[in-house]
Amino acid sequence: MIAISRTGRLLRRLVRVSCRRPWVTVGLSLIVAVASVALTVHGLTFKTSGRDVLPQNAGYVRNYVEYAKDFGELEDIVVVVEARTFEAAKAYASRLVGELRASPVKFPRASYRIDPKRFEGRQLLYLSTDTLREIQDKIFDHQEFMEHFAADPSLAQLLEGVNTQFAQAFMNNVFDLGLDDKSPADTRFLQMLLEQIDQRLDRPTPYRSPWGTLFTFGKDAEADAGYFLSDDKSLLFVLVETPKGDKGSFMGDQAAIQAVRDAVERLREVFPNVQAGVTGAPVLSNDEMTAAFEDSKVATVLSFALTLGLIWLCFLRVKKPTLMLVVLAVSIAWSMGVVTLFVGHLTIFSVMFISIVVGVGIDYGIYFLFRYEEEIFLGRNLREALE
Repeated sequence: MIAISRTGRLLRRLVRVSCRRPWVTVGLSLIVAVASVALTVHGLTFKTSGRDVLPQNAGYVRNYVEYAKDFGELEDIVVVVEARTFEAAKAYASRLVGELRASPVKFPRASYRIDPKRFEGRQLLYLSTDTLREIQDKIFDHQEFMEHFAADPSLAQLLEGVNTQFAQAFMNNVFDLGLDDKSPADTRFLQMLLEQIDQRLDRPTPYRSPWGTLFTFGKDAEADAGYFLSDDKSLLFVLVETPKGDKGSFMGDQAAIQAVRDAVERLREVFPNVQAGVTGAPVLSNDEMTAAFEDSKVATVLSFALTLGLIWLCFLRVKKPTLMLVVLAVSIAWSMGVVTLFVGHLTIFSVMFISIVVGVGIDYGIYFLFRYEEEIFLGRNLREALE
């Protein structure tokens, strides 16, 4: 009760001060409202990620942030490509990446297959134990050949070492008793070496190393190996990293996403038989925020219009209820300025608060207007009724 009494005294003093200079009061209110709106337009940002509405200190949120550092694809724009053949999907993805690299928006990365450079110095870490044992066996089998060539890296030494290797393989097969399941000798190393010698004798040609054929394991890699494909290989994925400065920015993400969508739209005529769509965490967050933002504007206009119509109907007059809603609009402008100044952003949830505040905030105006008219009815003058 003491707190309520103190609040009442403070409000009465505020009313007295406001009534002494009513035009100054109204003017200052409007000036602060205009300044708040200007601050909101230039300073208010939007958090588009659903993660922003979660408790930031929660363990699962911190873990996700750490995972996102190691796996950047979690925050990438994803273009899903569906074509009749893998070759058509690959051609589309290659053209799309070229379009994105020529875009005014500078994308740090756009790829549709694994970049081998990311595995430099760590290739052996990704192989199975059986494959590593096979590599070890092959190194032991060819160790003498490689050591002799390293000591004398000449063409003559290379041919001599190849001749020795095949002679040993021939002798092993001659005296094979069938106890071991030996596969046929792989002659691709010798074939590529002879092709290179023959071509270089005629004219200078680009060098192709034959050493990769010496350490081959099992069948050749499939044509689609290393590409980002779905499990059934019907979809090809293009991963597009958003510019670093735009992460978490509504307008920045929107510009990057629109650039990707424009590139996809331009390629529809070039690839009429290819279907492509844009998705990914930034796209979903952006679309959610855009929908919430647009719906919030519609809901705010509707809430003002319906509230105004309702109080007109209830009071059977226009002037005072309209002024009451104008005062509410001014207070909402102040609130937006305070949010911009002390919080700085809205989320997909808080962007809807304006329409809610209109419905809830008009209550105090209705109470005040009824109480004011009751005091006028009892014979109070304007100042006494307001107090």
